[in-house]
Amino acid sequence: MTRETKATLRYKRHKGEAPYLFKIGRRLVAYERDVAAHIAARREATRRG
Repeated sequence: MTRETKATLRYKRHKGEAPYLFKIGRRLVAYERDVAAHIAARREATRRG
């Protein structure tokens, strides 16, 4: 959904800048609503006005 690489998500998770991620087995997953909320928050933060 965000089209970011695994490495980028790992880095952003470490910095606390990624949506809430959790592990199922070896996979990092997130709820779609959390990703959508994260994208909306980023959009509001970067909106020019």
